[in-house]
Amino acid sequence: MKETQVECINCGMRCQVDITHDDDTVYDWEGNNCSRGEEYAIGRLNLPYRMLKTYLRVTDGKFAGVKVRAMDRVAEEDIGALMRTLAVTPVSAPLAKHDVVEVAGVRFEILENVAGK
Repeated sequence: MKETQVECINCGMRCQVDITHDDDTVYDWEGNNCSRGEEYAIGRLNLPYRMLKTYLRVTDGKFAGVKVRAMDRVAEEDIGALMRTLAVTPVSAPLAKHDVVEVAGVRFEILENVAGK
């Protein structure tokens, strides 16, 4: 059996949930103060993927950037590399709300324009 500690991010309490498990079975957990913490910790243990919201730089447009949301799940261990790629990879205008752009193999939905030039 393994023991893994997961920090719950559902609220400001940031509970440290200790989970006893093997590869495919959770046996016990403790440290959460609510059922949401339990669900989050077990879910994170089983599916270490994250949704990502960030900003992309824009070239040739009247706005310097756009706020975006990843439409694809991103593996937790890949987020750092993806963010470094996004920092140096601008997207080209024109862009409108709800347009979809692909950067580094991840589809992003445009949420809003930000930072006028």
